[in-house]
Amino acid sequence: MQSDNIRTISRIEEIEIPDDSPFMYDKLERAKYVETLTQIIEAFGEKGCVMSLSGDWGCGKTTFVKMWQKQLSKDYTTLYYNAWQNDFVEDPIIALVSELKEIGADNSKFRNIITKLGRFFLAIGKDLLKNTTNVDLGAIEDIGNDSLKQYAEQKTTIDELKKALSEYVASNTKKIPIVFFIDELDRCNPTFAVKTLERIKHLFDIPNIFFVLSISKKPLEAAIKGYYGSSEIDANEYLRRFIDFDFPIPQPELDTYCSYLLEQYNYESFFTQDRNSYNPDSDYGGFKTIVIKLCKLLNLNLRLVNKLLLQTRLATWGCEKNDQKIIGSVFFLCLWRITDTLFYERIVSSSYSLQELLEECEKRLQTVFNNLRNYQTNQYRYLLFQVVEFILRYNYTNGFCHDENFKQEVRTSIQNNFENMPLIPRKLDVQVFNEALVFYIDKTNSYNIESGLTHLISKINYQYGLKSL
Repeated sequence: MQSDNIRTISRIEEIEIPDDSPFMYDKLERAKYVETLTQIIEAFGEKGCVMSLSGDWGCGKTTFVKMWQKQLSKDYTTLYYNAWQNDFVEDPIIALVSELKEIGADNSKFRNIITKLGRFFLAIGKDLLKNTTNVDLGAIEDIGNDSLKQYAEQKTTIDELKKALSEYVASNTKKIPIVFFIDELDRCNPTFAVKTLERIKHLFDIPNIFFVLSISKKPLEAAIKGYYGSSEIDANEYLRRFIDFDFPIPQPELDTYCSYLLEQYNYESFFTQDRNSYNPDSDYGGFKTIVIKLCKLLNLNLRLVNKLLLQTRLATWGCEKNDQKIIGSVFFLCLWRITDTLFYERIVSSSYSLQELLEECEKRLQTVFNNLRNYQTNQYRYLLFQVVEFILRYNYTNGFCHDENFKQEVRTSIQNNFENMPLIPRKLDVQVFNEALVFYIDKTNSYNIESGLTHLISKINYQYGLKSL
């Protein structure tokens, strides 16, 4: 069993990718796209090509790329380059060429590339020097001011570099083309991201090398606009100049994605680590079911789901044994902080009465409760119990009790056959609601409800400052 520590829940862990069966743990069910993508490589790879795999952050692009790379490596020479880890390099061509050494082709041809690369930087160095020093190099006699001559010199150098690259790639002993994966380009600083695209287009426009760019389009388009300092530029059209094929990675089914994240963020360990007074299996199962239904019925996109489940898990890190039941309340707080900021802030500032908060929760969760329909189902009861617990915790927010007489009023109402109950649902099943209310009133201490929402809110606010995200 994995330990419940910050390192195991601060990010999605690397999935094992077996050499003999790379897609064995393909929990997002993307192996079915590999045949089509590989056919594109086979059809266009000899000519040289650039293809993008596009999808939102957090949708599993990197995992898919590494699985596909390992499968391709059985027949092709493949390279993997994390652009984000290299954007400290002044010019991306240096890092890109360095990766080529990994293919293990003719060393003399690789040395030839380095020689031509040196001449390439020498050829463009005049411009770099002028831009850096503001010295008019045209006044220097041995350099001259003939721009046509300078252009011809640079063009010849670039042609020589491309020829050297072509000869080296062609000396590869495996099936052609070489497949060069570039990941995390959209996370790079704008200058490095745009220069990488330009270097690929202008220097690697050669046969037998197939680039696969794993990107999130919107951030990359924003980087392009930032590089050119204009929000008016058509960044999508700009990308088309560099990319021959775009393959948008289909989004996984949301229930599949939720299950994947719950496992990756090690939620089950929260329910099974020697906690007290509850059934671990049913509690985790109920929580998982409700999370999936909420995410689907509230139409949360993949990025928000990832953010929600990560923040909930971080906020519950290090909880005491008698604190295991807070996870439902933490989930609600994180959900509303992300999707309904004003509502969250009013909860934090204790702006509602208990009845008002109940009605606000009913309004926001009505779609989910309606979907569950049968009031006696475990799912309906589980969610309703979580709502009641959340409201009772709210009663003790910020070090004071909203209604000090509430518990006694509930007990008096029970004795009078539930007449004049101080908290009345408008849209939920009253019988189940009262059952939940009685349950928590009797277990206030064992559920640590009187600690209120205050310490939960502080946990959520604190984890926003964590640097490990």
